[in-house]
Amino acid sequence: MTQIYGLFERTKIDIKRSRFLFPVTHQYIVKENHPELENILERTKGLKVGIELEGPSKKLKLEDNITAEDPEIYTTILERLEPKNEICYLDDISSLVDAANEYARKVMSGEYTFRDQFSWKVKQQYEVRIKRSKTIAKTIKEEQPDIAFIGAAHAWDLKQMGLDGVEEIFIEVPENRDEVIAAIRSIYMNSSNEGDINKKLQGLEIVYKFYHSNDMPSLLIDDYEKLRKQNFGYQRLYNTITEGTLEKRKRNPDYIGTWDINIPARGFFELYVEREKEGIAIGRILDCIGNSKFEGIFNQNTVKFIKRYTDDFGIMGGAIKGPIEYEGHGLKEVFIGNYSIGISLGGFILSKYSPKIQDIIIGAKDSEEILKLLHNI
Repeated sequence: MTQIYGLFERTKIDIKRSRFLFPVTHQYIVKENHPELENILERTKGLKVGIELEGPSKKLKLEDNITAEDPEIYTTILERLEPKNEICYLDDISSLVDAANEYARKVMSGEYTFRDQFSWKVKQQYEVRIKRSKTIAKTIKEEQPDIAFIGAAHAWDLKQMGLDGVEEIFIEVPENRDEVIAAIRSIYMNSSNEGDINKKLQGLEIVYKFYHSNDMPSLLIDDYEKLRKQNFGYQRLYNTITEGTLEKRKRNPDYIGTWDINIPARGFFELYVEREKEGIAIGRILDCIGNSKFEGIFNQNTVKFIKRYTDDFGIMGGAIKGPIEYEGHGLKEVFIGNYSIGISLGGFILSKYSPKIQDIIIGAKDSEEILKLLHNI
């Protein structure tokens, strides 16, 4: 049975302030103190230890001699435990490195588009936040280490998975974070220059304590649950660009479309009509932001409907609270129009479900290309 310890990999504290009436965010990296982790490391002699690393190397080789450093907390654990323990490596980010290299080649060649940039960001989020948790869970199940050190967010994901063979999960919590933030604010307010600020910051440190995953502070649980909910949105985006659908379908949608004609795949949505009442279609819409319900009229030349989000995954600025009104007119098999949120307007494209049009929406690099392709249908 494996005991899992979720670690904070690096402490970054963002302090938001106003400068000349504009909000400015300053990020500070604070020293860390892990006294309970130190005690655990002293008691691991002879145990099989899993570490969230891909291998013993500290650096990952990327395109054109670019390297990425492994988190220091894991390399430090490896250096201390390798002489006296059997080590198994829990991570595999080869597909993330491949995606990074592909994007880097396009950037360096000058051939990349905003669609390429969007695709890379989606793949990055999927690999880092979703796939890696699955990879770590799979490796723990196969290798069965006595103890495993992984990222705190991954540890929370594994708790939700209910992984077989895991005895207990403990997660680090910054015990004095509020006090450190208050101290940073005071230093910032009472220092005359950046050098003075940095000198005073050297005396601060965050102290971490392990909590059992069943007994976590409620505020931290809320933070991790927000991250997990965001993953639903990133999973849908990843599915869109790799499989052409937001999620596994029980049936094809009645309509498909996008509310982002600049990067159509980003705003891709699926509309399902579930019933009609007195000529009004009623149903649901899925997109990367969340789930919504709609009511409206769909005929040969015009579409007009109102949607309201019922679930918010918390990505891309989150779901709009309140009604969003859509109105468009037919152009061959496609409707083109505007949606309105109060006095704000945006463009959208809608079509009856068609694999061909679905491929056009998801594959188009920008508004010019999608309109041209749809016009030539």
